[in-house]
Amino acid sequence: MGAAEDAYAVAERLIAEAATDGTTDLVLDREDTRALTHLPPGIGGLTGLITLTLDNTQVAKLAPLAGLAGLTGLSLDNTQVSELSPLAGLTGLTVLSLDNTQVSELSRWPG
Repeated sequence: MGAAEDAYAVAERLIAEAATDGTTDLVLDREDTRALTHLPPGIGGLTGLITLTLDNTQVAKLAPLAGLAGLTGLSLDNTQVSELSPLAGLTGLTVLSLDNTQVSELSRWPG
């Protein structure tokens, strides 16, 4: 397996553990997830998640996060994210960190 596949497998495991443990804070900013290019769909099932850190990954698409209505903090520093529209329904999101991302337009951000 390549680095991206390895990182995806680690992310899947961490998400499964979070689902089992009822974790409210998930950090995917780890050495073994830095090559992660897309989020496993299981992350969308973590409805009790309050904070999520995706810093220093290669993630670009945020669609799997669209249903995480309880999310209040999201850190996307040093990612490939450019589009925030999947987060439009996350009305409880009060902290959004976007340092060194591809986001260039916030005028359409409803938050």
